[in-house]
Formats: sequence, structure tokens, C-alpha cells
Amino acid sequence: MTDSEPVAGAKMVRQIQTSVFDESCNVYMPYYRQISMPAPGSDYPGIINYISGFDATDALDYFLTNLNEGRPFILAGHSQGAATLLALLENYMTKHPEALKRMVAAYPIGYAVTKDFLARTGLKFAEGATDTGVIVSWNTEGAANVDAKLYGIPADGAALFGSESYHLHDYGFFYNNFKQNVTDRVKAYMEK
Repeated sequence: MTDSEPVAGAKMVRQIQTSVFDESCNVYMPYYRQISMPAPGSDYPGIINYISGFDATDALDYFLTNLNEGRPFILAGHSQGAATLLALLENYMTKHPEALKRMVAAYPIGYAVTKDFLARTGLKFAEGATDTGVIVSWNTEGAANVDAKLYGIPADGAALFGSESYHLHDYGFFYNNFKQNVTDRVKAYMEK
């Protein structure tokens, strides 16, 4: 990948978000194609399924086949990465039960995980801080949307996310808790 703008964006994500995993995991963060913000009414799930069907699926398959060496692992993504992760869970992981057994947890942060998705996949949300093989997810919202009140999203994103979405801070607000949760889940998995 040679375009400097997406490379710089990936480096920022590596520094701000994936560093939450550094103390507990070896981080594998492949590049894959992404899309701009979808127009209202677009088939966003269809687009994400298409993208995940190629780049993201190839990257996950390469990781599991060539780099993972049968070890436990965590899958994580934020926003569009979370949507892509959900597509991977449904379209790849559920078809590879031997790999799914080694999944410590999946963290699709900043994107809705629906009851319909859970019913289709047989996956489940975590009920406790040390559950393994589960999904852990949240969306940070303000009083006009749900509960927290700090920084608002830029006006151009308000139509898509709501006037008090703190989407850009989904990792940051909970960084230390998130980091501890990863540590606790990895430890619980290793002690099984």
C-alpha cells in the first residue's frame, strides 16, 4: 500500500486503538479496502459483506493458516472495522469451528450487534468479565442519544450517528478498562 493518507490513518489506529492489546497479544493488523461514509439508504451491510468477502477474509485466513500456529486469538475492529468483523464472524468463523474454539473474544466496537445476528450465528454476548468465545461490544452515546455526556460528533456525522454520538471515543473513554478486560479474558482462556 503506497497511498500516504490511508497509511497514516492506519498508523494512528495502531497507536490509539490497537495498543489496548499490546500487553496481552501479538497484534496482526492487515490493510484492507474500506469505503467512505455511506449515503443514507445505501446497502451498507451488502457493501461490508462484499469487502469482507475478499480482503478481510483473505487476511484472516492467511493469519490463521500461516501465522497463528494454533494459538488462541482475539478479533477486534471499530466502526467499519467492527461491521467487517461481524461479517467475518458470520461468513468465516462460523464455518471454521476449529478456529472459533480458539477465539478468546471478538470486540466489534462502535457498531450494532443485533439479536438477529446472534440468532443467525449462534454466537453470544459476554455475560461476565472473563467469559471466552464471546462478543464484547459497545457504542458510546450522549444524553440526546443514550447516556454519557462529553464531546459531540461533528455536524456532518450527526445525521448518521445522532447528535451526541461519541463514536470517535469508543476506545479512548474506556481504554484502561478495555485493556484490563483483554488481559482478564486472555488469562481466563489460558487457565481453561
